[in-house]
Order: sequence, then structure tokens, then C-alpha cells
Amino acid sequence: MPEPYIRPPLVGAEPAPEWIARWRFRVVAVLALLALVVAAVVLVTHVINAGQNPGIPQGTAPAQQPYR
Repeated sequence: MPEPYIRPPLVGAEPAPEWIARWRFRVVAVLALLALVVAAVVLVTHVINAGQNPGIPQGTAPAQQPYR
């Protein structure tokens, strides 16, 4: 019984230039560093603002004073 799929012959191709790999690595490294910085800023602001709101609690409206 023959196989239903016959793979095409392998064709040699020239590899991509090294400078493409170098720049791809640099771009990915910069994006990863930016993501790390953003995560650190969000974490620090969350920790700094945790439980230090002396004002009106969120989700409740202030009581209205009657007009005199």
C-alpha cells in the first residue's frame, strides 16, 4: 500500500545574514527590558498606593447636605 503523502525534495537555501539575527536579538532584548521596567513601575505604584487613601472610599458617594 503506497503512502498518501510524498514530501518534496529538499532544496538548499542560503542562510539569512548574521546582521539580521543580531538586530532581531537587540530588538527583542529592548522590548523585554521595556516590559520589565513597565512591570516594575506598575508594581511599585501599586505597593506605594496600597492602603494610603485617607479620602473618600471608592464606590460611595458623599452624603448631600440639604440646601439652606
